[in-house]
Amino acid sequence: MNPQRRTRWQAALRTAFVERLALKAAAIFFALVLWMVVSAEEPTDEVIPIRFAPVVDSGVVIVGPLPTVRALVLGRGRELLKLYTAAPVIVRHIQGSENETVSLELGPADVDLPAGVNAVVRDVRPRHVTLRLRRIEPEPTALDGAAADSAVPRDTMHAPDSAKLSPAPRAGTSASDTVRQLR
Repeated sequence: MNPQRRTRWQAALRTAFVERLALKAAAIFFALVLWMVVSAEEPTDEVIPIRFAPVVDSGVVIVGPLPTVRALVLGRGRELLKLYTAAPVIVRHIQGSENETVSLELGPADVDLPAGVNAVVRDVRPRHVTLRLRRIEPEPTALDGAAADSAVPRDTMHAPDSAKLSPAPRAGTSASDTVRQLR
């Protein structure tokens, strides 16, 4: 290559990168924005953390930490972003049993997605969860036997002001007569 061609080539290359930088930066910015909008509309799948909320009987408690549950969710990117602000939940009712451990099988149908989220749960991991349970003795309440008499002194028990009693209407009286009686 002769030196004159090389200088023309270098000048053209420098011009391509250096001149009109603001216009080039704006073009790159709008290309990135367009890419983000289109990718938010494209269906995708993502592994989302699930809140596991077992419900046990009143005389039973769960011993130890709850397991971490995740779900594979399919939907638009915009819909999947909503799941990070309002986490999906699995609510399972566990009946009181004499066993110390309870094994539960989890599936996609167990996941409750928040209202307004248009997505589908494809899989849940782990599939099997084992919980350790312990029975507890119920604490005596104020309504149990002698404790009811000593729990609250009778002189402090009174009806709130908003709960005033009114006489029952007599047969043959109208509603306006009953209102007049109350005044």
